[in-house]
Amino acid sequence: GKHANRNTLLLTKKNFKEGEFSFTQPGKTGEKDWLHINHVCYDVEFDQIMLSVNSFSEVIIVDRLNGKIIYRWGNPFVYKRGTQDDRQLFCQHSATFCKDSHGNRTFIVFNNGRLPDRAWTSVDEIHLPEIEEKTGNYIIDSQKKQYGPAKHSWRYGGSTGRANSWYDDHIGHCQRLNNGNTLITQVFLVEPYKHIS
Repeated sequence: GKHANRNTLLLTKKNFKEGEFSFTQPGKTGEKDWLHINHVCYDVEFDQIMLSVNSFSEVIIVDRLNGKIIYRWGNPFVYKRGTQDDRQLFCQHSATFCKDSHGNRTFIVFNNGRLPDRAWTSVDEIHLPEIEEKTGNYIIDSQKKQYGPAKHSWRYGGSTGRANSWYDDHIGHCQRLNNGNTLITQVFLVEPYKHIS
C-alpha cells in the first residue's frame, strides 16, 4: 500500500538470519500482499514493536533500535521450526501488548480463524515467556527452536469443536480495558478471566 516502504525500512534483508521466513506463497484467496501487517503496537517501557502479520498468521516483536526480530508466535511453520500442526494463529488482527492480573507481560490478539483450517474465532491472551519477568528478553525452546508458550493462557470464544463460538474471517479488534475487562469488536464485554471451555 501507500506506506509499504515503512515495512521495508524495519524488515530489511540484512536484519534476517537465513531461514527466518519461508512462507512467501500467496494465500488461498490469492492475495499478493504477503507482508500484510494489520496492527502495530509499541511498548514504551521496553522499546519494542509488536507486528500482527496477517498473511503469516504470526505475531512478531521487533527491537526498535536495531530492527531485529526478538520474538515471534503463532505459526513456527513460517520460519521452518514447525509444521502446520504447530500453528496457533489464523489470520489474526489487533495484537496488543498488555499485562495479566498479576502484572506479567502478555499480549492479546483477535484470532480470526480461516477456512478450511479453523472455522471459529477467539480472543486469546498469550504470556510472553521472558528469561526473567519484566525484562523484555524472550526464551526460545532449546529443543524445538520455537518461541513459547505452547498455547494461550486465556481465551474467550469456543474451543475445538466450535461450541458457543462465532466466526469472523476478515476483521476484528480486541482491547484490554483499565478495569481488566476485554472489549471485543463483536460488542462483547468480558469480565476478567472468564472463558468458555
